[in-house]
Amino acid sequence: IDYKFNNIPARYLLINNIPQTNIAIEHPDNSLFMYVHAISTIASVKKPLSDVLLCGLGGGSLYQEFSKLGFTIDVVEIDKRMIEISKKFFSLNLNENIIVDDCRHYLQTSQKKYDIIIIDVLNGEAPPSHLFTLQAFIALKKNLKDDGMIIFEIPSYAYGSKGIVTASIFKT
Repeated sequence: IDYKFNNIPARYLLINNIPQTNIAIEHPDNSLFMYVHAISTIASVKKPLSDVLLCGLGGGSLYQEFSKLGFTIDVVEIDKRMIEISKKFFSLNLNENIIVDDCRHYLQTSQKKYDIIIIDVLNGEAPPSHLFTLQAFIALKKNLKDDGMIIFEIPSYAYGSKGIVTASIFKT
């Protein structure tokens, strides 16, 4: 959806009518979602050429941020249509390794170790539950370098009754 954000031409990617990507059309490499910049800031403690696994592509905002940091990026995207959508509508120039697969399956079968693994795989507002199981966390750890970090993007609160998803992930 194209719209105006403070009189700036902007574009949303919607999945199940839920915004997944939000950019200024004239600056597609700069997300209008703050979480993208927060994750990029956290990841920036790693050096350029760090190996990053991005599980979930969406419109490619995190990919854009990690490219700016000089990271080597592998992308696992379950829906091959997202690759073309990110190129056509969000000006994404994919230069890295793109794997069309389920992230959990990829983690269970890959031997590659990463400095950073990002889980950003929402379908609308629903995270795929099989990526938040003990088995998935074991696979994540197997693919993480000793000083690596895992970052989850989840649409939830941290505390109280609205934080049940976060609490469940922490407990697992």
